[in-house]
Amino acid sequence: MLTTLLVVAAAAGARAVPSPDVALHSLVWPPPRSMSVAGEKLPVAPEFSITTTHRGSATLDGAIARFSGLAAKTAATGDASSAGALRELKVTVASADESLGIETDYSYRLTIANGSATASAQTVFGAMYALESFTQLLDEQTGAVLHSSVSIDDVSRSAVCGLARLCQRAQWPPAAVLCTGTRVPVARPND
Repeated sequence: MLTTLLVVAAAAGARAVPSPDVALHSLVWPPPRSMSVAGEKLPVAPEFSITTTHRGSATLDGAIARFSGLAAKTAATGDASSAGALRELKVTVASADESLGIETDYSYRLTIANGSATASAQTVFGAMYALESFTQLLDEQTGAVLHSSVSIDDVSRSAVCGLARLCQRAQWPPAAVLCTGTRVPVARPND
């Protein structure tokens, strides 16, 4: 199917743009608007948890439960006995509005620095994107976050967007597209 999408994108007259850094942009898919990473892997503690001060949102609570399970499954594969292991991802949401529409704000900021992780978003939907990006940064073999310093700022690219549209807008290097098989988003199928 991915090959078909790439062929369709090429047939649609995709224009060539400078290729993104394959190594950086293959960490999170689709690539966020802004992303920087540095440092060695950061172990994730076995007691790792995702917390929020935003109460009363079944949508966010469900997302936290889902992504906590994914993070715990990955963290269980590694050895996080070091004192500097990541123990918590703190999620903050500015608005209690959970209405979905063409104007819904999906923006988020994810920061991992000095052994702590925070995700902030305007809405619960942006927070869900941040959780998805966080789980994509986990190494499946070691259970660690791939880099000890991460900064991601992202916004929804448009009201209706998908993998085919991303491929039409830019000719991604094959390595960047093909490596997405294990990092395909689970929370935003139509970003």
